[in-house]
Amino acid sequence: MLSIFHFFVALLVIYVAYNVFYLCFYAICSLFGSNKLAPENPIKNKIGVMIIAYKNDHVILESIEENLKQTYPKDRYDLIVVGDHLQPETVAKLNAMPIKVIAFDLPYSTKGNSVKKTEEMIRESDYDYIVMLDIDNVMEVDFLNKLNNELTDNVIIVQTHRTAKNFDTPIAILDAFSEEINNSIFRKGHVAIGLQTALIGSGIAMTKSFFLNDVLTIKAVGGYDKEMELIMALNKVKTKYTPDIDVYDEKTRYIDDLNKQRTRWFAAQFFYLRTNLVKSFLSLFTNNNVNYFNKTLQLMLMPKVLVLGFSFILPFITYFFYKELFPLSITTFIAVLVAAVLGLPKRYYKREYFSALTRLPIVFLTLLKSLAKIKGANRSFIATPHHTKDSK
Repeated sequence: MLSIFHFFVALLVIYVAYNVFYLCFYAICSLFGSNKLAPENPIKNKIGVMIIAYKNDHVILESIEENLKQTYPKDRYDLIVVGDHLQPETVAKLNAMPIKVIAFDLPYSTKGNSVKKTEEMIRESDYDYIVMLDIDNVMEVDFLNKLNNELTDNVIIVQTHRTAKNFDTPIAILDAFSEEINNSIFRKGHVAIGLQTALIGSGIAMTKSFFLNDVLTIKAVGGYDKEMELIMALNKVKTKYTPDIDVYDEKTRYIDDLNKQRTRWFAAQFFYLRTNLVKSFLSLFTNNNVNYFNKTLQLMLMPKVLVLGFSFILPFITYFFYKELFPLSITTFIAVLVAAVLGLPKRYYKREYFSALTRLPIVFLTLLKSLAKIKGANRSFIATPHHTKDSK
């Protein structure tokens, strides 16, 4: 019985070590990434900014008001609300604004199905690039000006810097920490060594042709950005990450919402790992496709809260029950702290923010429990709740 216990402890230690050293390597790489803004682009590209909305009428009205404050020439961009299940009065208010509105009530609501409703408009438009935002996203006022400067050199996809707009609960603070660490590791760190940026799901700019030819083919229920990443990896698409072009995103405020969101993400991750693992190995050796293989390595990672929790627990377990693995366990724990410290921007090092770390044990336990429910989580659409700036 003890040998079986040792076997599973060894597997867990090795798996957690893989997670930690992957994260730590790219956290170190992120230190060498560039933050330089591109020079002024004399060409003012025509940009369609697509805001995907599902219910949450109060949120879309507020985000449109904020996003209309762009300093980019008014005749060179459009805000396009793609609204599923919006109330008629909300649609009427949106139609009175200087924006474009596509409203509908889908029988089967997914992000992909909503996006497909824009095909005719986009195909007939004169847009050069499409930007995809979530319902709660707010662009900094010079977002499109900065973005336009990056739209050169045959770049197909640009992932901008999505960052938190609310720090009003401990869970929101932890969610903000997680996003910034992801930005450092999966975006800045990867781009620094010549790999494709990871996508976030919003704040993404892409050419009109990529949108029409590739994005509209996505059928994902969950993991929309994962499927887009796999498409760009398979096609060796040229990407950029812009850490100084900000789009503000509402962070999840409550632990139940966070765990539903993470469970959905993990279910999608497992699905895409299962369907791409063998193909990515073959593509690495037959087509030298490092990016596709690397995407599969990312899909093998567990949620970071679990990585942190197991990294803390395993040194105790191995010290008392499997001393041979204690050195690796303690090294893993140190490495995960290094990755977190290097990945988190200095502006987050505030006393009031770090009090949220006391919630990590309960987040770890509830997420661990919720992973038992991942079966089927990728088969139905579950919208993340959103709030206005005056509500919680």
